[in-house]
Amino acid sequence: MDSCKNPTLFKTLLFGCAVFHALLIDRKKFGPIGWTSPTYDFSDTDLEVTKDQLKMMIDDRGDDID
Repeated sequence: MDSCKNPTLFKTLLFGCAVFHALLIDRKKFGPIGWTSPTYDFSDTDLEVTKDQLKMMIDDRGDDID
């Protein structure tokens, strides 16, 4: 995490993504009335990809994000 150009911003945004991901995972237990499509299974890989994309965005455009 500290390899990002702005680690404080990265940690804050990653926390928000992790909470949202946990919410999506939890909603699966409600079946078709939940938020996730029954044909797509959200997994830890989705969170890893989100983390990588977030780091790339902050490293490329970190000065424009506040």
